[in-house]
Amino acid sequence: MQEILARPQDTLEEKACALAGYMGSLAGLPTEVMGVTGSLLTYSHNPAFSDIDLLIYGGEYAARLKERLGIEGTAEFRHASAEEVAGWCARVVRNHGLSMDEAAHLARRQGSARSSPTRVCTTTWPTRVT
Repeated sequence: MQEILARPQDTLEEKACALAGYMGSLAGLPTEVMGVTGSLLTYSHNPAFSDIDLLIYGGEYAARLKERLGIEGTAEFRHASAEEVAGWCARVVRNHGLSMDEAAHLARRQGSARSSPTRVCTTTWPTRVT
């Protein structure tokens, strides 16, 4: 995350920087406790369809963010609706060549499928950026 913050290379990395800044201001988190995983971590992402998997390191920081987001989320973050989950699954099928059953399994396993490509991982706290 620190490398991306220092020099974002594309629109997805810029969005990851904005997300980190938002999370930091929302819950008073230093960016040093944030990281990324998935395709952003390996620099194999595609800004057209890749998601942002943001990690929050440390139980105290994760708890603080979960408290600030609350059960229902915030105006910017909320749980995905059934329609959004279906749309996410359709995009996974189209972009990654998985079957609909495989995409649905991923959605259930992750606990978060969103129309906007962002997931914040504190423990298993599914969110969606509007």
